[in-house]
Amino acid sequence: SLYHCAACEALGDSVVDLIDYCHRILLPAAAGGSISKIASSPTLKHLDIEQLEASIALRCITILRFLAGHADR
Repeated sequence: SLYHCAACEALGDSVVDLIDYCHRILLPAAAGGSISKIASSPTLKHLDIEQLEASIALRCITILRFLAGHADR
């Protein structure tokens, strides 16, 4: 959990990769497009892809919010 500053600090240089991942997820979502290629996966046909993508995007926003909240430390 990134609720605590120690968790953010433990990420070390991996924080850059996490921020990059969140950016790559949120940029297409903000433009109104699909955030992934999972919609074409025959294995995942039974899932509500739009709801799944929205959930992933919200989690990315939450991650970025906590990283920004601990950025000054």
